[in-house]
Amino acid sequence: MDKPTVKRFYFDGDRFIRVLIWPTIEEMRRAVCQDDIFGYWHGKDVRIDYKDIYHEPTILTKHAGDIHLYKDGYGAGVFAHELQHFLQSWYTIIGEGDDEFWPTIAGEITSKFWEWHYGQTNCR
Repeated sequence: MDKPTVKRFYFDGDRFIRVLIWPTIEEMRRAVCQDDIFGYWHGKDVRIDYKDIYHEPTILTKHAGDIHLYKDGYGAGVFAHELQHFLQSWYTIIGEGDDEFWPTIAGEITSKFWEWHYGQTNCR
């Protein structure tokens, strides 16, 4: 099996998601053990430090998870769909943010992804 192209995209300081772009749909499906998908979000286990009742819990996890895509098989819709899975899963972990917190994270990761993508494909 060929290795995917992998890129980290940072958000909220030093936290990040990875995007893995597999050479073929078959390799992506084999890697995530799913046979009927076109993209996939895999969240990581989250470690939280609950010091005591007097302090806010601290999220220790830096790597939030992975978006799996395959070459020539994704576009804005597929990327946005998988990014939404990330946002939903991370929201359940950290709870509410202000009105701009989640849209800002979505916008930053989306912009970074497409800048990277077009830099990879030389299609500017």
